[in-house]
Amino acid sequence: MFGPQGRRIFILLMLFACALMQLAAECDSGNEKSALDENDEIIGDLDDDDDDDDTTDDDTADDDTADDDTVDDDTGDDDIEVTLPVTPEVLVSGFDTSEGIAFVPETNRMFIVAKELDVDHGGVYEVFADGSTAQFVELNSPVGMVYNGDGLLLVGEFGDDSGVDTINDGSVMAVDLAEQKAYEYGDKIPDANFLVLRPDGSVLVSDDFSDKIYEVPNGGGDATNWLKGDLVYSNGMVFAPDGMTLYVARSFKNYFGPIPVPDNRIFQVSLDSPYGDPVEATLLAEVGDKSTPDGLAMDENGKIYVCANTNGTVIRFDPITLEQEVVAEDLGGVASLAWGTGGDFPETTLYATRLFAGEVVAMPIGVRSAKLGYEITAP
Repeated sequence: MFGPQGRRIFILLMLFACALMQLAAECDSGNEKSALDENDEIIGDLDDDDDDDDTTDDDTADDDTADDDTVDDDTGDDDIEVTLPVTPEVLVSGFDTSEGIAFVPETNRMFIVAKELDVDHGGVYEVFADGSTAQFVELNSPVGMVYNGDGLLLVGEFGDDSGVDTINDGSVMAVDLAEQKAYEYGDKIPDANFLVLRPDGSVLVSDDFSDKIYEVPNGGGDATNWLKGDLVYSNGMVFAPDGMTLYVARSFKNYFGPIPVPDNRIFQVSLDSPYGDPVEATLLAEVGDKSTPDGLAMDENGKIYVCANTNGTVIRFDPITLEQEVVAEDLGGVASLAWGTGGDFPETTLYATRLFAGEVVAMPIGVRSAKLGYEITAP
């Protein structure tokens, strides 16, 4: 029997295997459609109507990558020029899986969600500058993670019955950095995945096996539906600096039996105010081909970074012009992103976890994280 973390990994490995089979089929015959393409036609898109007004031309929203793009850092202290794609540097290895990643700016500490080999549970680990790690707390099936600005790491946990289900056995766990202990912060979520903070201190939680994004109130409590029906299989999320737009990665189009059909789309959710409710979810861009978008991040220039999980690339695109470029490649299973905050982890380095490889890699890219235009209110 698979544990909850094992079931999730099994589904993603099946997805990765299907992508490889598709590639092989396309190499054998350019005129034959792959199995996943046929599945797309059988299943159809759950939200074709939403896409009609917002779909971008392939010429502008597909993979307009450049092999030798240069990033010029004009942000102040260190004038850095970086040629893309960069070569990722492995900082951490040896885990069975790794997914969530977060920094604590006050102390420049790095934490990751990971699972060791030959165990059926995961945990939160601290990562040190030399690449060594130490388990901070043990958890059941942790996935995404965010720091709340007041001494707590908030971690999404899949429930015991993880997968395509409606059983509300998932949760958000709080990890107290001072006490080095974990407790339940929010519940009533089937499969809590990625987390992002709102300006009032509440946290949004994606569920990549449903059509909902949940909200857990500031200080914890029962989760409520923040967005329902407009966006299915949501995963990574990042706010625009003004808090008026939430960008959301959609990992899957649908399921063909137990096998997920990979998606490649990024959506934007407009809000009536940074503290308010969602107004509309619309298609923004297509990134890669059946790339299974996972974690998202934004830099100080307003560009969005996407973990193209099954393609093994980190892609950067401009939400205004939709121009795209590959930041790093050969990163199969790339899952989550976070910028360094200084000290041993430079602010102009983007760090990524690799789900299947159990690694953390560093990508010196010469730009820093976006700065929110509002202040997060801690509990």
